[in-house]
Amino acid sequence: MEKHINDTIIAYLNDPDNQELAQAVESWLNASADNRQLFAVMQQVWESAGQLPQEFSVQEGWESLTAQLGIVAPPPPVAKVKSMYRIWWRVAAVVLPLLVLTGAWYGYHSAGAEWHTFTASKNGIDSVSLEDGSKVILRPGTGITWRLGKSQREVRMQQGEAFLKVAKDAKRAFTVQLPTGTVTVLGTSFNIKATPTYSDVAVWDGRVSVAGSKGQPILLTAGGLAIIDTAGRVSQPTGHYAYRGSWSNRNLRFHEKNLEVVLRTMETIYHIKIAVMDAKLLAFTVSLDVSDVSANEALQILSFTLGTGMKQLSDSTYQLGTAKK
Repeated sequence: MEKHINDTIIAYLNDPDNQELAQAVESWLNASADNRQLFAVMQQVWESAGQLPQEFSVQEGWESLTAQLGIVAPPPPVAKVKSMYRIWWRVAAVVLPLLVLTGAWYGYHSAGAEWHTFTASKNGIDSVSLEDGSKVILRPGTGITWRLGKSQREVRMQQGEAFLKVAKDAKRAFTVQLPTGTVTVLGTSFNIKATPTYSDVAVWDGRVSVAGSKGQPILLTAGGLAIIDTAGRVSQPTGHYAYRGSWSNRNLRFHEKNLEVVLRTMETIYHIKIAVMDAKLLAFTVSLDVSDVSANEALQILSFTLGTGMKQLSDSTYQLGTAKK
């Protein structure tokens, strides 16, 4: 019976959204104060140990470990001891196999995978193609490290901004480790920004899961944004944020965005300056979805959408809100 509940708790900690497991654990917790005390300690140890891979399998990890160590059967149980020692022994009975299996899992599925490093030039946007066909576009000075294992594709990023186009691979999850959180995807495009005070993730297309060191993961779809603070808490503001990745591909994708945001984004993408001659325009919101256009073409489309005029003063200077010709 005890082994059964231990297995149930392990499964629940790895999949807290499973209602059947949640009900079984809740019933066990209600049975005694000892159970609640034990679970609190186990949960704390589990969280401090970090998250397991998305496709973690206890059975596969155990089989890999026993094959390597030649283990035939688990050690026999020990005799009863005082209440607190008994609780800690039971914690060890669950947590230690978890920690060992986690190590075995990573060791087996990352075997032979080497870490690689790439840092973008400080003079401009740069990119690197990974061995699986994924592509990472980086702002100046941004660096990443990565390795591609048998069942995991891992990227680490401490600071900077990058746009990732992840190749689909149903058998290998793709994770990006940030200072206080993790992004998990199978195949999608998204923008990541990491700073000393926060990290954020904006999805261009597809879906990603964003998990901090605290709280539950957040599932993002196209246009969604998640912000991870220094404490590892994840928040999700309302709105459409696909435009956050526009700097990497010059595809302008705005959905009911304030004109000021649109103009500042276009200035960053095209390395231009845009002066607004009619202040009333700044009260407008804009929806726009165009790709592969020059700065001049983009501003012509924008001025037409706003019903106003546009003038090019030089290669890098424009006016918006001039009298229409």
